[in-house]
Amino acid sequence: AYDLTENEQRSLSGVVTFGQPMVARAKLADHLDDVLLGRYVRFVNGADFVTRVPPSHTHCGSLVWFTGDG
Repeated sequence: AYDLTENEQRSLSGVVTFGQPMVARAKLADHLDDVLLGRYVRFVNGADFVTRVPPSHTHCGSLVWFTGDG
């Protein structure tokens, strides 16, 4: 998303991820949230460990969290 918006000057309709690890440090995550305001959603399945690594990074976008009880 960053490369397309910043380097390629493309306009994105949105970003959707499934089980994505934390891919950005806080400054980049904040920037992506600003650029893609309301158009970035990440789906996480319950206690999926992958979505919590690496601990030095943070999430972008809005969370949709699937739990055992729905």
